[in-house]
Amino acid sequence: MGFGDVLKRCFDRVFTEVDFVEKTYTELNKLGFNADNSIACVGICRDEISQALTESVNKKWGYAFNLSSLAGMFFAGKTGLLAAMHHSPIVDGKERYVFYVMPHIAIDNEGRIGVCKRQGREGDSIACGALNAFQKEIMIKEVSVSVNSVSDNKSKDKLTPTLITDTAFNDDIEYSLIKIRLSKEIPSGNVPDLLELTKITQKAIQADLESALKATVDTNKSDYAVISGIQIHGHDGNHVSPVSCYAVLNGLRNEIKL
Repeated sequence: MGFGDVLKRCFDRVFTEVDFVEKTYTELNKLGFNADNSIACVGICRDEISQALTESVNKKWGYAFNLSSLAGMFFAGKTGLLAAMHHSPIVDGKERYVFYVMPHIAIDNEGRIGVCKRQGREGDSIACGALNAFQKEIMIKEVSVSVNSVSDNKSKDKLTPTLITDTAFNDDIEYSLIKIRLSKEIPSGNVPDLLELTKITQKAIQADLESALKATVDTNKSDYAVISGIQIHGHDGNHVSPVSCYAVLNGLRNEIKL
């Protein structure tokens, strides 16, 4: 089973990355968003092979505010979100924000999930590397996080990490935060494969962004759009599988159909 077959099996809809940005821009333009009156914000993985999405967004929307982190997690919180919002143009008395947020995964030419090639390196590489590392920890039941970071994750039906020292946490902050956050979404005893973990991550990223938006956006003064999905690296370039695309105008949610 090759790349195309696996892509169809794993994802309902897939667009090339460039087409995805073009289509979302076109649909959002119909709702009053454009490069002159909106600020785009991008939250993707730090991985260099993910950055083409930011380039595509920059070409359509102008330079985007960077919300990225390992695995594309939304760690900017309310402070980071407010910083982005305060950089928005104000047109006709309104601010407008467009958020592209998503984790990523690779599929190679042979259809192997998580596998990719990197320029200048021999052999196989992995994407997302951080999620792959976390998945391996889950497999061997050795997920570990800071001694002070899991007080709100005591549910018996969720993954319970082993505690480590704060020094170890501080030496690997973003990865530790990934484990803390995603452990809350993984049922105890469940060992998701990399694809399932990526889909779990997408839901967590979107939920965390939406929670911060709810706490910070005044919908009487601001409109915003959330464009969420999964970025897919293939032998023929990057693709995106959309999961949730909508705009909130005057406090009312408008679904975006691509």
